[in-house]
Amino acid sequence: MPLRDRPIEQKIFLLVLPACLIPAAALLILMMLGSRASLEQILGDQLRQRAASLSEQFDQNLMALSERVRRAIAEDELAPGRVPADLTAMVEAVVRVNREGAPVLLTPPVAGSPIPDQLDRADNVFRLLHRYRARMLPTGSFFDLQLGEPGGIQPHTYGLLVHPTADGGFLVFLINARRLTEELGRRLLGLPENLIVLSDRGLLVYSTMPVSADLIDRLQRRLLREQAETGALDPFIVEDGGGNSLIASSPSKRLDQWRMQDGFGAGWNFLLEYDMAPFLGPLDALLWLSIVVSLVLVLLALGAAALASRRLVIPIKHLRRQAERLAQGDLDVRVSSSGRDEIGDLAAAFNAMAARLRGTYRTLEERAEESRRHAEHIHVANEMTHAIIQAYSLDSLFEILVRELGRVVPFDALWLTMNDRDGGDLNVIHIWPPGLIAHFPRGVIPLNRSLHGRAVRERETLHAEIGPAQRGEFHESRALADEGFQSFLIAPLPARDRVIGTLSIASTGPDAFDAELAGIVTSLAGVIAIAIEQGALFKRISQFATELERRVDDRTRELETATHKLIMAEKYFATGRLAGNLAHEINNPLGIIKNYLQLVRNNLRAAEGGRRRTDPNLQSIEAINEEVDRIARLVGRMLDLHRPAEDKVEPVDLNELIAEILTLMEPNLERSRIEVVRELAHELPRPIASRDLLRQVLINLIRNAQDAMEEGGRLLLRTSAISLWEEGEERLFVRVRVSDSGTGIAPEHLNRIFDPFFTTKSPDKGTGLGLCVSYSIVRMYGGNVDVESEPGRGATFIVTLPVNAPATADEGPPREALIHEIHPPTD
Repeated sequence: MPLRDRPIEQKIFLLVLPACLIPAAALLILMMLGSRASLEQILGDQLRQRAASLSEQFDQNLMALSERVRRAIAEDELAPGRVPADLTAMVEAVVRVNREGAPVLLTPPVAGSPIPDQLDRADNVFRLLHRYRARMLPTGSFFDLQLGEPGGIQPHTYGLLVHPTADGGFLVFLINARRLTEELGRRLLGLPENLIVLSDRGLLVYSTMPVSADLIDRLQRRLLREQAETGALDPFIVEDGGGNSLIASSPSKRLDQWRMQDGFGAGWNFLLEYDMAPFLGPLDALLWLSIVVSLVLVLLALGAAALASRRLVIPIKHLRRQAERLAQGDLDVRVSSSGRDEIGDLAAAFNAMAARLRGTYRTLEERAEESRRHAEHIHVANEMTHAIIQAYSLDSLFEILVRELGRVVPFDALWLTMNDRDGGDLNVIHIWPPGLIAHFPRGVIPLNRSLHGRAVRERETLHAEIGPAQRGEFHESRALADEGFQSFLIAPLPARDRVIGTLSIASTGPDAFDAELAGIVTSLAGVIAIAIEQGALFKRISQFATELERRVDDRTRELETATHKLIMAEKYFATGRLAGNLAHEINNPLGIIKNYLQLVRNNLRAAEGGRRRTDPNLQSIEAINEEVDRIARLVGRMLDLHRPAEDKVEPVDLNELIAEILTLMEPNLERSRIEVVRELAHELPRPIASRDLLRQVLINLIRNAQDAMEEGGRLLLRTSAISLWEEGEERLFVRVRVSDSGTGIAPEHLNRIFDPFFTTKSPDKGTGLGLCVSYSIVRMYGGNVDVESEPGRGATFIVTLPVNAPATADEGPPREALIHEIHPPTD
């Protein structure tokens, strides 16, 4: 159950419960954190002091070694193969780098040292030091280097003590870092601390006990982050091997002093690791004991809270009952309470509230009425703003203004002015009542000595009260003196960086307008200015869009027409050339073949006396002759593709022509189980064309439909007359629709079905010239062939021919292609 729905006793109990638990829990947390923090602080300070003592001892040892090296250099004790004996304990190798940067090993190899074998790996370091030699300290500089196999904790970490020499070079003393720090580790023998020496580059220099690579990585990242943010590292806790260890750090101050100005050099940090397990165990036991004691105390406190809540609730329930009566409208209700505690104060406050409600109720009613009027003003202003923005003409805008503004602002006159382009006087473009325009000569309000001019110059809404004594001071009051206007409210129409006009209202009563009404008029003036600019912009955009659309349509139609004519001309020209070449190349050999076939056939018949008509050789010759005839017919069809029609051109009765064709083809269609349906229009106009050529077109379309319905189907032949608009005039056309219920045409083939030699039939059923020839014939007479198809639901070919429109040269094939077909080139 939600807390708001529970009884008040439970609410008080639930409120007291966290009040008891939270302090106890907070106390336990503070005890635990405080004890841990105090322990860490005490141990951390001690560890930090010991780490600082170790780093100071290291600095002293390093300074003593540096001083001994400087003395050896000054006394010329160094030579190839000769190094003072007291230096060999720490110095594992000495390298001289001349002024050209070439290193030379001065000391003999030390057993187990990787320096001789991996000196080439330090060559880059020597070259880097050679570039920095001008900035090295006269007393020496310190760097570090790691040699040996990569991976794991490297045992061969070296400190490079570099001293410049008088000849422009420098000497590099490779100091075994482990030997240099082992003496510090001996001081910790028998103590629980572990000394870890890390360089600022993450190299493990020395450790008194084994350290994991993961711990080294975490310590290095912590050192870099803390030193970058605060410049110092406070003691901190890390997890190592399942336990917690306290880490304190102290850097080598001497090494930091030897760094160059740009930070180039080595920096070593001395860290002491201390295991916290011996201290945390007793501390945790004490914490659990505190938790048990706290829980017992909390339970006792909760019992006392439950008893106190019961006694506290009784007067509160009484107060609730009285409040319910007050909520029901009983303003005379009172609460009796003899106590002087908070509940008594609450009862007194309740009684005072009930007493004030009676006076406040009337005040609220008055303010509610005032708020209602104000809300109505805002609502009307918003409606006007919405309507004005949607208005695209000044006439409709002013009508809305006159109709709606009176609901908010009481006025007796309203007018709208626009500024001249040259910034001159204002022109009254709309006024209400209309008869007031006669008071403004030529409908102009000058800017000089007028209220309108002042509003335009100041670009602020002007509220003017004009009494009888001031009527002669302003142009408006003089012009409208007979109307008795006393109150004027003039708002400029702002548009970007100028004022384009004013919105003005006037009233015959004094003090007719207040600040609220002035704000409404000012807002409407801004909206009107936007609407005026928007209307002008919309008009320009509409004109531009109309003109652009017209030009695009014109150019699109011209481009489509030109593109279509160009494509068809190219197709016909290519087909014409192909037909002419094939006629020349094929007809002559075909004639020779047919002559020789006839001779062979005659010889065979003469040799056998004409009796063996079933001779296999004779049958083969007959088959060859039929194939030759088929090739000849194919060549003829190719020539027909662009051969000019020599048939008689006359008005053709398409209904009669269809009937003739079906008389010949209907038996074959019936054998193919094809139902023929005729829907022929009565009194069909007759197009002027060749009857034989139109017969060829219809036969080709009917045969294609028959081939598409191998399993039978339905063939529909429909004729009709239609009127179409072409080039601004109405023209009459006849239309023949040939529809089948066959397999249909695939969408990817629709754009190619009229191309020469394109066919989806097998080679023995079609050559791909039927539709191409039909399309050429129809186009020759100014018509067109369209196709509608959906795969699996058949196809419809629509032949459209003009009436009383003989063929023209532009509508047929290109003239050059026709001449080429009639007179094929010969070699």
